[in-house]
Amino acid sequence: MCDIFTYRDDAEGKVGIGRLPDDIQSTLGDIGTIYHGMVPDKSTTTFHTWFRDMPPGLKQKVEKLQKNRFWNKLCDSDTKCVKLNVHEMDELYYSNPKSTDTTKNNLYGASNYYIHRDCIFRFRDIRFYRVLVGISDGNDSVATNLTNLNMSHKLNKGDYILFDFDRTLHQVIKTGEGKVGSPRILLKLHFIVCGKCRHSKEYIHRVKTMYIYYEYVTRAIMNYGTEPTTFPRFFVGILVQYFFSRYKFAVLGLTIVVILLTSKKDLGVLATMTRVLATLLFLHVMVVCFFWARYKLMGVR
Repeated sequence: MCDIFTYRDDAEGKVGIGRLPDDIQSTLGDIGTIYHGMVPDKSTTTFHTWFRDMPPGLKQKVEKLQKNRFWNKLCDSDTKCVKLNVHEMDELYYSNPKSTDTTKNNLYGASNYYIHRDCIFRFRDIRFYRVLVGISDGNDSVATNLTNLNMSHKLNKGDYILFDFDRTLHQVIKTGEGKVGSPRILLKLHFIVCGKCRHSKEYIHRVKTMYIYYEYVTRAIMNYGTEPTTFPRFFVGILVQYFFSRYKFAVLGLTIVVILLTSKKDLGVLATMTRVLATLLFLHVMVVCFFWARYKLMGVR
């Protein structure tokens, strides 16, 4: 039995890049054909469907992939391993970046173009894996880059990338100057793995529930701010894309400056933090006003 993992690291977790076995790949073409027909507007930037919302025929085909014994390799030869497919988070995802440069898409809420980790949890003996499976062909311009591991891969039909949901730093990058590229269809699968498991089933399911709600909440926030047209959507989208990714060091610096200035006035901790938050909120509203006004006057996001 060949290893599913191609890289192991204490900080970045376990990572796997490879091709699915033939018995899985035979289903991918049907999934791609059905889902491509479900996308209402092929020019849209992104479109996704949760597993629970898939029509019965499509759901049955995806279920074959979810239950395939190939994923038992996630246990890494651990005989006391407990593995669960978190189908509540599984989805089909259509992406069609309009720009030749993914950093200029004006997506706002879609922060996966910036270096990030997908989650922040750390549970003892438990690892959570996200598996990206290529469903469509023709991708020669968009790659998933594993930043700290100096590894990247362009997903096409039959390819997979799996990584630690909490630990692996990554981003989506544009390669090939001047190429717009073909729309991509990905299947995202999720597995919770308890190695040398000493936890009860109830505990594992509680952990699973935390991941599910985390994903739903963060996805709702990002979707709300993607390609905004109203002031509230600009407010959320810019908050996600700019302050949480591009300007995090500037925000940190400003916070330190405000704390130093207010500390001389013998204010309490609560009053100081209130001033910090008020200052950050004021600056954010000013930025949002500029982008929203520009969109209203010029139609530019």
